[in-house]
Amino acid sequence: MHAVLARLVLVGLLVLTQLPLAAHAQPALPPGIGIRLLEAPADLADDPRAQGYVIDHVRPATTIERDFEVTNGEPDTFTADLYAVGARIGEQAFLPDEGRGQNLLASWITVDPPSMQVTAGDRRTATLRIDVPPDAPEGEHYAVVFAERRPDDPGGLAVSSRVGIRIYLSVGPGGAPVSDFTIDSVTAARDGDGRPMITAAVTNTGGRALDLTGSVRLTEGPGGTVAGPFDLDVAATLPPGGTGQAVLELSPDLPDGPWLAVLTLGSGLLERVAEVRLTFPLAGMTGIPLEVAQPSADGGVSWLAWTLPLMVLGLVGGWALTRRGPSGEPPVGEGGSHQVPRPPTAPPGAARAADETLLVPAAPAPRARPATTVPPPDR
Repeated sequence: MHAVLARLVLVGLLVLTQLPLAAHAQPALPPGIGIRLLEAPADLADDPRAQGYVIDHVRPATTIERDFEVTNGEPDTFTADLYAVGARIGEQAFLPDEGRGQNLLASWITVDPPSMQVTAGDRRTATLRIDVPPDAPEGEHYAVVFAERRPDDPGGLAVSSRVGIRIYLSVGPGGAPVSDFTIDSVTAARDGDGRPMITAAVTNTGGRALDLTGSVRLTEGPGGTVAGPFDLDVAATLPPGGTGQAVLELSPDLPDGPWLAVLTLGSGLLERVAEVRLTFPLAGMTGIPLEVAQPSADGGVSWLAWTLPLMVLGLVGGWALTRRGPSGEPPVGEGGSHQVPRPPTAPPGAARAADETLLVPAAPAPRARPATTVPPPDR
């Protein structure tokens, strides 16, 4: 009897490892053709990037599989072709090849089935498989698995539409390369119409590509004004070692300042925060880039970045106390002064919503599936 119960418990545990990581209601179908990743490796279950992209790190001679679904938000049935194409990172964007262009990673990918019929309002599941060869070069490789809707009339004039899942595959021995980045400087500006903008210069100092998202919040403004947060309009994608800019457009009715800007940027679970004091210039002008203190090796800010301002404040405070005397009143013959604060402005409008992209569909937490090792080929 005890042996039977032990077997039942073991079977139950094996089944639980294949259940979804979290229960989510089925999202509404997007109009037209849609695609959504359904699985992710267990060690990346909490990473939001792994819920929409394939971002695994594997060793050579490894195979991974991921289930995904194709949806039909149209009133009629259509046929979808499923295939992989190469991709690259350039101009701060993830760029798939035109047509069905292949690169090394795309040549390792197969999709089952290669095509399917999807009825109106339906969801169909398919599987992408990546067979990494034993002699695969180390580094990060990029590709996209597309679902392309065939035109209703193949002989007529029609524009086919396709949506896809990004694949960032890191290949090499050991664990995954570390992801990291720095916010190097922050610049305030106004465009020709007077709309304020904040631009952050960013460097990818890690070994994986980044998809930067983020926001900025303005505090300690004129009259104690607080504004934001304002979201980054378009995610910036940077390759390892790459540099780029994250541009945030703010509400046009913001006063010039000064402000304390708290900028938060992140990629997946990685996040960096920068604080700078800035003032927006006149319309059509750009301010001076403001350098940002960088974290030290232990994750904190360098001791010099915070001890030097304290030393300066101590010297200034001592001078002020000497000048004002023990009572705090101005010395005889010197008048005190204070600044009348400007009245607070009306709360600024919300920032523009981020642009949507068909290449990066939103996805709930996917199911977990471990990678499997391909046996070495016969010699």
